[in-house]
Amino acid sequence: MEGAFDLWEIAITNRYNEALAASKER
Repeated sequence: MEGAFDLWEIAITNRYNEALAASKER
């Protein structure tokens, strides 16, 4: 269960970083 939570947290972080990078490109 702990491993699944880690994957979920990583997925959220990746999406957040992607949105951050996209906003900086504009």
